[in-house]
Amino acid sequence: MPFGGQIIVENKTSAADVVHGYVTFDYPMPNTNYRSVAILVTANEISGFDENYDVNVSISAKKTSGFTIDIHRGGQGFLAVGGQWILDYIVLP
Repeated sequence: MPFGGQIIVENKTSAADVVHGYVTFDYPMPNTNYRSVAILVTANEISGFDENYDVNVSISAKKTSGFTIDIHRGGQGFLAVGGQWILDYIVLP
């Protein structure tokens, strides 16, 4: 049965090329063959998000207990300190 949710990723330390959000399952998956998708819903005004630059969202570090969502800043510049990105995700077991 598919399930999903929403997470907020914040960059609290320093300007960065990549920030990470973590999804933890209530119950572990039997293996890491599940599929997961994440999309950027919105970013606050201090996120360093600019439509003129590429911003990519990807899934990494899949485990039976959850996975990592990475937000990459493409082109030039960094993701801002204090930035906040809202992401929706879905998991297909």
